[in-house]
Amino acid sequence: MSRCLVEIAVQIRRDREAETNNGHGLRLPAETPCHTHRMNIAFQQPIFDDFASAVFIAKWRDWLSRFTRRCNDLLVLDQIRPRLTRRGQHALGLQIVPLNNIVGSEGRAHDFDRAFFPRQTHTQERWLSVARAFYANVPLPPVELIKLGDLYFVMDGHHRISVARTHGQKFIDAHVIEIDMPNGTESLKDSMSISKSMLR
Repeated sequence: MSRCLVEIAVQIRRDREAETNNGHGLRLPAETPCHTHRMNIAFQQPIFDDFASAVFIAKWRDWLSRFTRRCNDLLVLDQIRPRLTRRGQHALGLQIVPLNNIVGSEGRAHDFDRAFFPRQTHTQERWLSVARAFYANVPLPPVELIKLGDLYFVMDGHHRISVARTHGQKFIDAHVIEIDMPNGTESLKDSMSISKSMLR
């Protein structure tokens, strides 16, 4: 269902973009300063629409989770880490990571839902600045992740992940540090079940 909402939000953005185009799908030239100003506003509007849609989807997902009793919170790394039997950690370097495997945060778990849709507006400007770079095809630095088993937790790059997921991106570049655990995924599953109950 959340995918449908994302598709609707994207379609709304495309429809609004089309209103600023001519009948052939081409941008009209900026002939005057006033026209340029209007075009700048038209360029910015889809970005604001994307953020509003993302916040709405987060609220809808939270509402749905109350009925399905499925946790819609990001996992909190600080609640899981003390329960892990660790053998150390090592850097994996630059990796291409599936966004669906990023399920938690080191310090900002309450600002985003489980799919990284924003739950609050106090960092709106940061989200919008990342979205502007996305629209302008400006390369963004890789995010920084901690890997536990097959799952990932965000150290830095929450807004980049949020914008990427809002636009339907499937993968993201990341610098990854992996925590070594003797029991691998089974040890992580036990810790995650404890963390989920604490987050509900």
